[in-house]
Amino acid sequence: MGIYLGVNSGTSADAVDCVAIQITANNFECLGVWEFTFSTALQNTLIAAGDSPALTVREYRALEQLLHQEYLQAVKAVQNELGSPITSIGIHGQTLQHYPDDKVAYTLQCVDGVRLAKFTGIDTVYDFRSADIALGGQGAPLMPAFLSFLYEQMQSQQRAVFINLGGIANISYCEVIAGKVMTKGWDVGPANALLDIWVQRHLQQSYDALGQWASSGKVCQPLLQQMLSDPYFARNPPKSTHRDYFNLAWIEKYLQQTMIKPEDVQATLVQLSVQSIAAAISPLMCPSMPVYLYGKGYKNIEIYRSLQQSLPECRVCTTAALGLSPEAVEGGLFAWLAYCYRENKAVDLTKISGASKPCVLGVMARA
Repeated sequence: MGIYLGVNSGTSADAVDCVAIQITANNFECLGVWEFTFSTALQNTLIAAGDSPALTVREYRALEQLLHQEYLQAVKAVQNELGSPITSIGIHGQTLQHYPDDKVAYTLQCVDGVRLAKFTGIDTVYDFRSADIALGGQGAPLMPAFLSFLYEQMQSQQRAVFINLGGIANISYCEVIAGKVMTKGWDVGPANALLDIWVQRHLQQSYDALGQWASSGKVCQPLLQQMLSDPYFARNPPKSTHRDYFNLAWIEKYLQQTMIKPEDVQATLVQLSVQSIAAAISPLMCPSMPVYLYGKGYKNIEIYRSLQQSLPECRVCTTAALGLSPEAVEGGLFAWLAYCYRENKAVDLTKISGASKPCVLGVMARA
């Protein structure tokens, strides 16, 4: 049994999130969750780098060093608090670009795993998506495989849906068939990404706390229907997306020659997230099926309330109902992937990303 530390900075580029887990083949225990907030300047720099079509190698390396300092400070703070040795770090890094469907398919996460291993003295596993893309997969989402592992241990229902309300919303559908958990999942579309972009532009805030600004606006139905008609929503899985696609330019494309109050746009973007999620879940629904929310977007009251209204047949709650903090799931994924690498366990994403076969994900930098 070892302690694995998952380190993640998500699409919103607002913080380093760390989750420590103690894990074996049949047991998973969360030891702690930490959040280390980025400065507004760093957040803006990360978002600008992700939006730039002409990011140079020099700019990338400079950003890598800035992030390294944030990751290093976070890991050291967790080390001091845990007081127990960490077996391995699993670090995702900051996604800057994600083009799995491009002729030159690739995904780019900004992280220096070698430097982190050398400065912390802890073996570090990183670059989790490249192997999947090399095997013809999307490289995302990775979460359904982890949730399948968790559901095997904590299952109390025949089937359940998990919704990640991060920058991008993704779905994991778990069903027990002949005693085995079968899982599928995909990226639905934006959850917080567009909401954060819009509030940053108009209120100079990192996010819309509790969805308060959205609640002050009115949904513009014509705008909502235009946005929902975007081809991405109609695509069949496997599929994944990022801020390369759902960004400020995407919003403005639908606002051309249209005068709509900023708060009404925010209210409409909430419904875009909710209705795209509800439409994706609809074919899977059965009475009383639990829908578990996790990721920072669960704190957005407008999203939470609207999902409950849009899914009346389901029991909408957070993963806390399963004994797992909704803030621990995303970081827990990367801690689990570090464990899988250490134990040489192949992760099966064939029904999720479209990869041709299961494989061990990531590369390890030795301390």
